[in-house]
Amino acid sequence: MDQDSAHTVAASKVHMLKPENGNAPPITKVVKGVETTIAPTTAKEKAQRRIKKLISQLEIHSESISQEDVNQKFLRSLSPEWNIHIIMWRNKPEIDTLSLDDLYNNLKIYEPE
Repeated sequence: MDQDSAHTVAASKVHMLKPENGNAPPITKVVKGVETTIAPTTAKEKAQRRIKKLISQLEIHSESISQEDVNQKFLRSLSPEWNIHIIMWRNKPEIDTLSLDDLYNNLKIYEPE
C-alpha cells in the first residue's frame, strides 16, 4: 500500500460513538413502514440468554443439570447491584423447583438502585 492510499484510508475513517454511558443513538427497527425504538438489552436479559444457550447445548449432548444448579448459575451471573435480591432468592426453599423463566420474571419486578 502506498502512502497516498494509506492517507485516503485514514482520512475516510468515521468517528463512531461507543455504546457506553448512554451516548449511543437509540436502536430503531422498521417493520412494514413503521419505525419502532428497541429498548436496550439489560444485563439480566443477557445473562438469561447465555444460561439458556448453555443449557440447550448440554441437552443436545444428553447431559443433565438440575434446576437448582441452573437457577444458582443464573443468580451468580448477575451484576453486583442485584446482590441483595440474589441473597434473598438463594435462601428460598423452592428455588430447586422454580423454572429459570419464573425466576427471571420474579427478579424482573425489582429495579436495581
